[in-house]
Parts: sequence; C-alpha cells; structure tokens
Amino acid sequence: RQAEFADLLCAARNDIDAGVVAVNHHERLHYWTHWEEYIRPFHGMDAMLTDVPNPIQIDLLLGFAVRVRRGDYGEGHQVRAGTIQVALRAIGKTFELDGLPNPTYHSEGKYWLMIQRQIKAYRRQDPLAQHKLAIPVSVVNHLVEVGFNSKSEKLQASCDMSTIAFYFLLHVGEYTSHRQGERHRTKQFRACDIIFYDSQDIIIPNTATIQVLHTATTAIMRITNQKNGTHGSHISHTTSGTTTCPVRALARRVHYIMNHP
Repeated sequence: RQAEFADLLCAARNDIDAGVVAVNHHERLHYWTHWEEYIRPFHGMDAMLTDVPNPIQIDLLLGFAVRVRRGDYGEGHQVRAGTIQVALRAIGKTFELDGLPNPTYHSEGKYWLMIQRQIKAYRRQDPLAQHKLAIPVSVVNHLVEVGFNSKSEKLQASCDMSTIAFYFLLHVGEYTSHRQGERHRTKQFRACDIIFYDSQDIIIPNTATIQVLHTATTAIMRITNQKNGTHGSHISHTTSGTTTCPVRALARRVHYIMNHP
C-alpha cells in the first residue's frame, strides 16, 4: 500500500502549500534552495542539520544571514533587514513543516540572542525609509474631468477605472491579478459581481439602461476571494450626487461591458 499512501501524502502536501499565499510559498522554496546550496560544502551535514549541535546551527544561520544581506541570493546588492527576516523565516518554516524544531528560535519562540542582535545591527545600518505621498482626491477629480471632455472611449474607460480603483480597490493586489501565469488566490472581479440598488433597496439589473443605472443610490462589489484568503467580502459605496461619484463610474463601466459582450 506504499503507492496509495504516497498519493495521499502528495495530496496533503499540495493542500499544505495551498494553505498560504502563493508568493509566500515561492519565497520559502527560493530561500530553502539557497540554504541547501549553502550547507552542501559542509561535509557530513544535511540541510535539516541532523545531529548538528545547537551552537553550530546558530553559527550556520548567522553566516547564511550575511550572505543574504550581501545580495548573494538576489540581484547582487545589499538588502534590508526585513529581507533577512524573510529568509530566516523561510528556513524556520521548512523545519517546522517537517515536524522539526525551528532552529532560528529558542524555547520562548524568539530569535536566539545573536540573531536578534545581528538583525538589529542591520536595521541601524539601513537607510531611512522614503515615504511616498498618498494620491489626493484632486487627482481623481481631474481624471473624471479629462474623461468627460474626451471623445476617446479608451480614455473614458481609463478615467472611470481610476475612480473605481480609488474608491473601491485601494489595495489592488488584493482584488486583481497582476501577473500572467502567477498562482494566486485572488479572483478577478467581474461585472456580475457588481450589484446596484435604488433608493428603495431594490436591485437594478446590470442590463438596465445607463439612465436607470445612474439612479442607483448604492453599489456593492462582491470579492470572491483575496490574497489573504478572505472569501465573499463586500465593498460598497453610496452615491455622492457629484460628477466624481464612484457609483456612477461603476455604472458606466458595467453598462459599457453589457453592451459590448
């Protein structure tokens, strides 16, 4: 019954991999592959550090962190302290997935003191974060004006989608796919996932005329799934009664889609 059990274990492994965000899974595999390469020259050791005393395990982790810091496993330039923590987390999680103790932590679930101080030193050396300005609503208002003054359907669509993104989808990566062929939980939202309600809380069909859709007082977008695994969340807005109304922008896009199948 070895083959039968192997199939069960393979299916379980696939389920375990699907239990985390795809990017985290690939991240773990990426650093684990480099960890195996790093350990290989140490004759008599395997990547799981079988029978390796704890002080030597810590030394190996410290050396691996230095190589990650130098960019040996990236684009060749020095990386920030956060990337070191990502790499160490990938190693520790792989041990845990094999039912072994996480070598980066001690019994209290915290980094060993030497690893703590190494990461702290990297944080002190890192340059200050460059904060970026948030997009003000004036940008969206300008785009709405550009769309209304243009005869280009493509430009009108771009301006409407910018308005929708600003009011409904601020965290774009959580609601839309952004790379072809990428494994992800996120389901692209569709026209049928959008519901319009009138002032009497009666659903307006998406196939209604644009004049009827413009009478909607509320629009709800149902998100089937997100990268964080949240299912069926709803994002809603009520009409503002202005030209920059996000409900009307959504209505225009749904109407266009329904009339151009």
